[in-house]
Amino acid sequence: MFESLILQWGYITLGIGTLLEGETILIAAGAMAHKGLLSLPIVIIVAILGGFTGDLIWYFVGRKFGFPFIQKRPKLLKRVAVIQRMLDKYGLLFVFSFRFIYGIRTVAPIFLGVTEYPFKKYVLLNAIGAIVWGTAFAYIGWGVGAGFKEMLRRHPHLGEVALGAVVVTLLLWIAERIYSYYRGKKLAATAPISEPKVQGARPKGNEE
Repeated sequence: MFESLILQWGYITLGIGTLLEGETILIAAGAMAHKGLLSLPIVIIVAILGGFTGDLIWYFVGRKFGFPFIQKRPKLLKRVAVIQRMLDKYGLLFVFSFRFIYGIRTVAPIFLGVTEYPFKKYVLLNAIGAIVWGTAFAYIGWGVGAGFKEMLRRHPHLGEVALGAVVVTLLLWIAERIYSYYRGKKLAATAPISEPKVQGARPKGNEE
């Protein structure tokens, strides 16, 4: 029953997960592909499309609603200064690789939209980054599935231990999210961040 649900809804779940943010769900899908519940090539394609589309949507959100959209969200606001410094320092490399950097996956494309980063350049770098990201994490999941299968063969009770670890990790994650939310509100209230620089206003010769 469970396996049939995965077969029926697995790619939809993966698409939604990667559209929003989701290395974890992509790794899980890769592991399922190793088990034969999903097709690895389709997992990779869905992940690439989901990741590319999601970051494109966030870019347009930033472009349309501007910096006030970030200001109203303390969790995003507290990362703006870091992203600005990374964009200034690394330019194209940052735009290509931001999806691999923990904690800025969502806010980075919004920020790039706010700063009016050149659309054609963003689409190209976003596409290349999505291809590398989707392929890499799908194969990581495939490797995790292979390793876990071998461990279960050697240690039959490992499944129960893994389930307990997942529950504990989930609880810790929830606690961390709650803490980050309230800490972000406090930081936003005590240390306002100035509006980021618009790309078109930069001095000529400074790489975007």
